[in-house]
Amino acid sequence: MAISREYLETAFPNDFHSILMNDMAAGISEYKPETIRHLVDLYYQMQEYRIRAESQTKEGADANGVISVFMETFRKMEKSIADLLTQYCKFHPVGQWLLAQYGVSGVLASRLLAELDAKDHPYAGHFWSFAGLAPDKEWKKGQTRPYNAKLKSHMWKIASSFKIFSGRENCDYGRLYRKRKEFEIAKNLNGENKEYAEKQASKRRYGADLKALLESGTLPDGQIDLRAMRYVEKIFLSHLHTVMYWVEYGELPPAPFAMKYGGHDGYLMIPHADIVPGLEEALKAQYGGLLKRM
Repeated sequence: MAISREYLETAFPNDFHSILMNDMAAGISEYKPETIRHLVDLYYQMQEYRIRAESQTKEGADANGVISVFMETFRKMEKSIADLLTQYCKFHPVGQWLLAQYGVSGVLASRLLAELDAKDHPYAGHFWSFAGLAPDKEWKKGQTRPYNAKLKSHMWKIASSFKIFSGRENCDYGRLYRKRKEFEIAKNLNGENKEYAEKQASKRRYGADLKALLESGTLPDGQIDLRAMRYVEKIFLSHLHTVMYWVEYGELPPAPFAMKYGGHDGYLMIPHADIVPGLEEALKAQYGGLLKRM
């Protein structure tokens, strides 16, 4: 017996998800981190199902409209979970700061709230390491991975969002990505990556063209772009760490090691620091003329 579209629309009424989400949203501020992590994973699962269903309908595999009904159901669930996670972020001071960053959605922000905590972690290096951004961390077969794989993937999504919106003037971290990429391109053209490129050429098998490029002391465009993205990820996580530390302890974390001992002469001002009560004033008091706008 064929399943009619009318039956499916009755089985999945339009107001089902709104009723469910309204009930869930009532206690969203009390959700535990593991629940938020599961919701983020569920969001991406619904997104994947919806994309697959869209592809099938475009390929003509939905003659009686059944797949399109499920596709709309997945779309509703995807949006409902995103709305729920956005509401979760709005209940938290750090979440409010995250949502103020152009390119950071409620889904992207909520995973960070669920995975990261500045308590007992005075330096941003902990965040970098946990997100797989510490290049000196190596692990061998059979050993436990020294970072959170899902968080690493999530940070790539965030950096990609900044990259996509880098042409928007109000995307602060997108502007930073553009500036850093220009810096990395110039560095590459000046031969400053020569030693690293030659080392890479000797470590693996590459196609003739790429091998020749590396042996000439030049990195390919893709690696230059990834370097710019990773730089933005680290700056963003450093700023997030400062915001979290301030909210947790009411004081700024210790000055970055490179600034305190490495001769660095500037501190990138945290975008929208004024959203967090007292943070902007504390940064100005501690760093003064060393503060630089992105």
